[in-house]
Amino acid sequence: MLMTMIKSLIFIPYLLLSGCGEYINIYLDNKFPVNMNNDGKKITVYSTISLETAVEVIGTYTSNKCERSHFNASYTKVTYSSLTQEVEAERKIAEDNKTATYIVPIDGGGWCNWKLVEIDIAPVSTIYKSHMVISEVIPIVDDKHSKIELFTTLAPVIVESKNDQKIYYASSKMEGEKKLSNKLNGEIYFNYKVEPKLTTTISNDKKAIFPNGNIKTLSGSTYSKIIGFNEIIENSDEKTFTSFVRYID
Repeated sequence: MLMTMIKSLIFIPYLLLSGCGEYINIYLDNKFPVNMNNDGKKITVYSTISLETAVEVIGTYTSNKCERSHFNASYTKVTYSSLTQEVEAERKIAEDNKTATYIVPIDGGGWCNWKLVEIDIAPVSTIYKSHMVISEVIPIVDDKHSKIELFTTLAPVIVESKNDQKIYYASSKMEGEKKLSNKLNGEIYFNYKVEPKLTTTISNDKKAIFPNGNIKTLSGSTYSKIIGFNEIIENSDEKTFTSFVRYID
């Protein structure tokens, strides 16, 4: 380990002098990864899964020890910001194939002394490719709460193209704070219901076909073609749905 650190300290100034800040960033990302098996405080995520969906849990870590370099256009000035890494947590499926557990350490360890600052939770399809992933973001900060329960209703949006179909899930908005402590063992209970009656299709010719048969022509950039949950509800016969967030400690 000592030899690795010595080599790193020699290698990084060399890259700085040669104006290769981008290579430093890549080098640090690969050389000093987050340890997802690190001992100590952790956040445990419990989620619903089904034959068609699973949940993706990603921890975002930052380091005050390792910094990312930013050069100006002429490479005459360099500034620094904290290095960050996003790491997907391992999904451990229960024997009943209905629930899954994910462990996200608060202390990511390593030479960079990684610290967890955010957890992103997103339902994803196990059948279709993902057109995009919409996550629920839970900041990990200096807070008194350590346990939280979330429930959302999902509207499947199928995006057709010439060669295949992709999907994303528009989720009902969960009102309320979603922060957890970075000093306590934490628990997140994330449950959801995929509502087939809210299925919306975006055709290859950029038309949104809503659950009640209404059709809307989409135009503009990729992001303007995204259909939100509220618009789907307005164009469906389903007017009631479940969505909440609450602390349970």
